[in-house]
Order: sequence, then structure tokens, then C-alpha cells
Amino acid sequence: MRAKFERVRPEPGRSLRILEISQPKFDAEWHFHPEWELTWILEGSGRRCVGDFTEPFASGALVLVGPELPHFWFSEAPTGGCSRALVVQFPRDFPGEGLLNLPEMSGLGRMLNRARRGLCFSGRRAQEARRRLEGVPKVEPFDAVLEFLGVLQMLAGTRSRAIAGPSYERPSGQGA
Repeated sequence: MRAKFERVRPEPGRSLRILEISQPKFDAEWHFHPEWELTWILEGSGRRCVGDFTEPFASGALVLVGPELPHFWFSEAPTGGCSRALVVQFPRDFPGEGLLNLPEMSGLGRMLNRARRGLCFSGRRAQEARRRLEGVPKVEPFDAVLEFLGVLQMLAGTRSRAIAGPSYERPSGQGA
């Protein structure tokens, strides 16, 4: 199956696209985009597919998907309640080469490199990152960027595992 290209359009004057999703079930199409995507599942469960790997997900899941990596979240049946997620999509070059070359950002650069196959975060620090992520949509754009950068830096020191297999390669013709 060929992944569909999704055009990510942040609001004017913003570099982060923040989506607060609330619907009966997750039913996204198999898609990809040139931006990074951090997804926190607030409520709901089902299956997620990232690259060449499919696995169950449940409330609390926190996943970072790299640029051009096909993915989707799907609830196999309505939960009877609501499926909710907080999604932050951010530019491929965020936070910029200059910042990533700073010694203080070396862990963040390593994490972003690993996240090209998708990363699933767990543990106490992931829980702290989720609490901090919750505040990102509630602040002014400049503060949202700073807070989100702090979330990413926190995730860089958080236990994580790759999702797509080590030999996964994006199918040719899928995008740039």
C-alpha cells in the first residue's frame, strides 16, 4: 500500500502545528510528511503502524515519528468513549543546525537521529515530558516553541525504543 502525502500547514506566524484531536476513534490514513511528529495518546487504544512495524497502542503512548516515515493510528472499534490525542508537528530542520551543534544539545541531536525510524518513550521521564507537553498548546507561540524544545530535550534523556525495523527504508517514489 502506498502512503499518501500529507501537507502540514501550521497557523500563520507559527512553526509548530499543534493538534488536539478528539473523535470517536482513530482512523488516520497511511500517510507521511516531511515534518517530525510527536503524538501523545490521551485516550483510546488500537493499532499503530510506523514504517514496517505494527503494534498495539493504548492511552499514555508517546511516540516521535521522523520526517518522511509513513505512519497511522487506528482504533479497531469505537471505544464507547472518545479517542483523544495531542499531536505536535514541527519542521524537519527544527530547532536548527546551529542549536543542534551546541554541546548542550548533543543528546537531542542523537535522539532526533534515532527517531527517523520512530521512537516510543516510556518510564518516569516520559511521564514528566507528557505533563510538560500538556502546557504547549496553552501558551503564546514563542513560549510554545521554548516549552516544546524543553520537552524534546527531556525526551532525549528518556528511555525509548525504535519502532520501525533497522533495515526499514522508505519506498522509492514516496516523497523527497
